[in-house]
Parts: sequence; C-alpha cells; structure tokens
Amino acid sequence: FAKANMGTTVGVRGDSESPDGIGVQGIANATSGQTIGAEGRSESPDGTGVRGLANAATGANVGVLGETSSVQGIGVKGVSSADGIAVRGEGAVGLSGFGSQVGAFGASDDPAGIGVEGRHNATTGTGPGVLGLTESATDQAIGVQGQAIASTGIAIGVEGASASNNGAGVRGFVSSTSGEVFGVEGITESPDGVGVIGFNTATTGAAFGVDGSTESPTGAGVNGTALAPTGNAAGVQGASASEIGIGVFGANISLTGSAMGVRGNTLSTEGVGVCGVASATTGSPFGVQGESESPEGVGMAGFARATTGSGFGVQGTTDGPDGSGVIGFATSATGATTGVEGQADSPDGVGVLGMANSNTGGNVGVWGITNSTTDGWAGFFDGDLEVVGNIIKTAGMFKIDHPLDPANKFLSHSFVESPDMKNIYDGVVELDLSGEATVTLPDWFEALNRDFRYQLTAIGGPGPNLHIADEIRNSQFRIGGGAAGQRVAWMVTGIRQDAYALANPIQVEEAKSDEQRGSYIHPELFGQPRKASLSRKLKARRTVRGASSLADHAPKIRENLAMKRTTATRPLK
Repeated sequence: FAKANMGTTVGVRGDSESPDGIGVQGIANATSGQTIGAEGRSESPDGTGVRGLANAATGANVGVLGETSSVQGIGVKGVSSADGIAVRGEGAVGLSGFGSQVGAFGASDDPAGIGVEGRHNATTGTGPGVLGLTESATDQAIGVQGQAIASTGIAIGVEGASASNNGAGVRGFVSSTSGEVFGVEGITESPDGVGVIGFNTATTGAAFGVDGSTESPTGAGVNGTALAPTGNAAGVQGASASEIGIGVFGANISLTGSAMGVRGNTLSTEGVGVCGVASATTGSPFGVQGESESPEGVGMAGFARATTGSGFGVQGTTDGPDGSGVIGFATSATGATTGVEGQADSPDGVGVLGMANSNTGGNVGVWGITNSTTDGWAGFFDGDLEVVGNIIKTAGMFKIDHPLDPANKFLSHSFVESPDMKNIYDGVVELDLSGEATVTLPDWFEALNRDFRYQLTAIGGPGPNLHIADEIRNSQFRIGGGAAGQRVAWMVTGIRQDAYALANPIQVEEAKSDEQRGSYIHPELFGQPRKASLSRKLKARRTVRGASSLADHAPKIRENLAMKRTTATRPLK
C-alpha cells in the first residue's frame, strides 16, 4: 500500500532482468470464490497501486502477470470508483491479457461508463487505439468482442478513439485464413441498441468512422447482423460529421471471388440490412454510396431473397422537397453506359416502375430526357407500348424498313390528325340489279360513334346519282342511285362517344398558364433562344436530375471519388 497523499508513490514494484522473468506474479489457486492473484492500492493522486517492470530487452518477459485457476476468477482486476481508469497500459502494447477463458476483462457499473477504453494519442502514424488479434482457426474465433449488457443508459460494447487523422479508433485483425473468424464483432441485447458504432469527429482528412478490409476471396470487409426481431436495431450504423465525409466505408481489395466491401443482414421482417442516413442539410452527403472499379462490377447491388412479400432489392427514400429517392450516374463519355437499370425475370414482373402518387399537380411517373439533337431518344421501347390515358405529342409517324430497299432506307408516314376524336371506316361494295347495296357495320358501331359523315366514289364509270339512301341505323346504311353491278368505294367517319372520350374531351385551344407564358415548345421555330424552351423551364421547376442538374452534381461526385481513390489503404498487420 502506498499511503502518501502526494508524489509518484508506488504500492508494489517488481523488477526482473531475466529474459523470461516476471516482475511481479500473483497466483490465486482457490477453485471457488472471488479470489485475486495480486492487489495493490495507492491513496496518492499520482500514485500507482501495482507497478511491474521487466527491464530485459529480449525474451517474453512480463511486467505484471496475474493468474487464477477459478472459472470465475480474475487474473488481474482493476477497479475505479471515481472518474479514473480501472486498468491502464502504456507502451508498444498498452495492455495484453492471456487466458483460457478471458484474455482481458474490463467492467463498468455506470450506465454511461466504458468497460474497456483504448486511446492512441500520437498525432502521426497508424497506431490503433485497441488492437485485437486471434490466431485460432475455429469457427467462432473473435479478435475483439464487445458486449453492452446494460439495458439502459449510453452503454457501449467497444469504443475506440484516435487523435491522428490517419489513425484507427478500433481495428481488429484475424490472422487465420479459414473458419468464420471475426476481426471485430459487436453484440447488443437491447432492442434499440447498436452492436458496433463508429464516429469520426474530425472535420478534415480522409478519416473513417469504421474501416473494414478483407483479403479473403469470400470474406466481408465489415459484416453487421441485427438479430433482434423487433425494435430499431441496426446491423451496421456509421455517422460522419463532415459534409463530404462517409458514414460507413467498406473496401474490398480482392480482385477475385465473391468478396464484399460492406454487407448487412437482418432477420426481422421489417428490418434493414444496411441503412445509410445523411443528416447534413448542406453539401453533397450520401446516405449509402457504392463503388466498383471492375469493368463488369456493380457499384451497389441489392438483393431481396424472400420469395414472398413485397421485398425490395434497393429502396431509396428522400424527405427533401427537391430530393430524389434513387439517382444513378453513368459518368463515362463512351460505351453503352446505363444510369439506372432494372430487370424482372418474373412473367408478370416490371423492369422499371415509376409512380407519382399525388392526385394533383403536374407530377410525372417516369421522365426521360435527352440533349442529343441527332439520334437521341428521350424514351425508347423495343416491343409493344400500351398507354392508359392520352398521348400528347407535337407530331407522330410510323417508321419502317423501306419495302423496296429495306437494307439501306427507311420509310415514314405521318399520322392523320383531327381536332376531334374521329374514327374512319371504309370499304368497297358491289351494287345489286337495282343499283343499290346495304353496308353492314360492327354491332358496336353506334355505341362507339356519333355525328356520322359519308363519302361515296364510283369505280369504273361515273355515278352521278350515287347517294346515301338510308343513314346508319342498327349498324347498317344503304347506298342507292347507281348502275347494276357497279362497284362503289365508301367511307364513313364518326366521333367517339364512349365513356372515356366523353369524360376526357380534347381541348382544341388552350391558354398557357402564367408559369408557361413566354415559353415555347419549339422556341427556335419562332426565332426565340433555347432558354425560352418550355421543357427547360419545367426541368428547372421540377429540379429533376436532368442535364442541368447532372452538370451540377457530376463534378462533386467525381471530386469525392478521386479523393477516396487517392487515399492510401492502410497495410494489414
């Protein structure tokens, strides 16, 4: 015991100059009870309860060694009732513990306390705050395991802090190349708890909240699992206070195998495997960002393996008035790149589905934009197209391979336009011996059409007296005044009167709204500049990720990507 109340007093000190010697050794041989191998106390503010020095520069010497043969015993135990530190280690290895049950153990009864805290105070280098190693090849070997058993308070299983911009707060290594070993594993039994959480409070530098790496072809850089079937449990949660920071960053440097940078699993029916949240209100933060440098790689892949329910492979949500739920960029200037691609293998599946749920306003389910003035398409469909609703266009035509030179030419025809919803029917009929003929139309003809118009043309000779003897009634009309056996070409038009046409009549003339006034669908045809384009004004108002918005966002994304790719990868120990 060191009773002095000042100075650097030492309760017990042990020295060993032998290469395999022990400075101080405490052994508790009892097989039961809370036995203690060695205990030291100091009442001095700067004193040391127990201090062991091993001065030999070689050999496996030990400054302080505590052993216990009891299953519940503790080889070395440090207790702090104030704001002090129960056990503190300094040196090349701050604290090292070996045991068949627990190598090193730290406990705190304070709800906001910390069981074990590791700090790396150097401002340079890549020293870790806490280093956990396992050389066991068994299936359940763990480099570092942290458990927060307290059900209340801000309890933390493992917390690490580093003052260096390139330092690591917590870093775990697994030396075994087989088995389900873990570099770092965090477990929490609280429904709202977090197994592992990483914070990086530095506002500069390429610092990481959590950094995970694996060289195994089938390994996982960071693996997070949320086993609680209820609550807001998170498999992996990362936060960054920097505007261009990264909440969670996973790097997989293996070029072969099914290796993953970041993978999150959840067993809850309403759980989230990986959830990324960007809370900053300024800058260009990302909730989740995926990158791949492989020519055939995938920046971000989401799989919903459940065969029932409304699972989502990838789901993006934004609460911002100008935000986008999911946005994809293909920044390559060459190749057949795709910003966003969707595929469905189900016979009733949908490759890409866009829904605008608001029942008012000029919202758009799917919007396609092209800036090409030559061969570009705002939308291209290879197959049948069905539209439930009106088609509004500035022109329309069909385009086919030219019948006389299909290999070298196209043939195009314009649609027939009308201010009415007009249907056209025609045919050829031969008059009977009385110079008359009855034309029979489909039984639905009068239900679909109204306001009929007729046209008759004699074939092979004049028909000055040709006329409509009886108008359409019971889906028939009669032609008269012709010569016996004469052939007559006829045409009838009608205006649609079905339920949809009556509910949605064509508005032939329409005044532009205050917002649209002064803009043109085709401003160049009226000698106006391109900035007077109606589509440009709509794009600016909707802030959809069109050409102008892409131009704003792409440089920031390329800048962020370049910064991350030039960041040196920390060497594995």
